[in-house]
Amino acid sequence: MRGRLEAAATAGREREHAQQLSGKEAQLSALERETSRCRCGSCGQTYRQPLVSTHCWHVHCAQCWHTALAADGRCPQCSALVASDDLNAIHV
Repeated sequence: MRGRLEAAATAGREREHAQQLSGKEAQLSALERETSRCRCGSCGQTYRQPLVSTHCWHVHCAQCWHTALAADGRCPQCSALVASDDLNAIHV
């Protein structure tokens, strides 16, 4: 009898832990979706100095924009021609 009670208690704790884990996984997934919006599409790093092009409205970090413009003058996301004058800082 005692063994059954212990087994039932253990199973209950395991279900509770599984539910807690599932909740934490959902929270982590939501955080990952939220922070992915704050990452540069070119380098994948969190924005430190985000710039937006008023030509194509894409946002990338300053370093990625400057690298792309120096290479071929195009947006790294859509390949639109962009001039450095088209870039504006975003203050987050």
